[in-house]
Amino acid sequence: MNNNKHDNQSNGNGNEQYLISGDTFVPDILTIIPVQGRPVFPGIVTPLLISKSKFSDTAAKQLDSRHHVGLILVKDETADISPDNLYDFGTAAVILKKINLPDGGTNFLINCIKRFKVKKYVEEKPVLQAEVEYFPEETIDYNEDIQVKAYMRSIFNLLKSISENNPLFLEQIKLTMANVEDPHKVADQIAGMLNLKKEEYQDLLELVDLKKRLTKILTHLENERKLMEVQQKIFSEINDKVDKQQREFYL
Repeated sequence: MNNNKHDNQSNGNGNEQYLISGDTFVPDILTIIPVQGRPVFPGIVTPLLISKSKFSDTAAKQLDSRHHVGLILVKDETADISPDNLYDFGTAAVILKKINLPDGGTNFLINCIKRFKVKKYVEEKPVLQAEVEYFPEETIDYNEDIQVKAYMRSIFNLLKSISENNPLFLEQIKLTMANVEDPHKVADQIAGMLNLKKEEYQDLLELVDLKKRLTKILTHLENERKLMEVQQKIFSEINDKVDKQQREFYL
């Protein structure tokens, strides 16, 4: 299978599906689930809670295990959910498990697979349905592409530097290192680790070109490193003043 191309497969009911990686099929029509706070990046397995107030009973019943959905960030969380209030780019995911909650909500365990862009909405009720296009990931040999290798080395060096002052990064770095041979996965995993504004997260999701995404990630990591340096300097100055005051008090 050539992962550089979309391979159309029939699912038996007339809808065309794409084989994008391994044995994972994603359809070209997705049920859209609006998400708040920040976008979800490909390459992770995560729980997704849908409250009764956000999703009708009819919509929840349509989503079962192995059902594919599209996760798209809401622009304005105070406004009604509509195509105009959703970004164009999102992440396709497959539902691994569905649990109905006593309060009427539904908890899903989802495997996030692939970024997509909405071509057009084909249905708005009872659920949002959109026709989407996927972006095939260029197969990159990490050991042969010198530029990508340089990006990755710079990113890991920055992560190690940041982790010296932020222990929470340590376990995340180990997970990222496990996928070092796949720069696409590394880029998305690191993007999810960053502390950004929602628009900055969305910008990374929309950067289909890997090298542009790695460049942006490097910029964010360098900004984080500089911020932590300033914080450490401030804390050090405050501690010095406190120590001086304590010494003067006891003397």
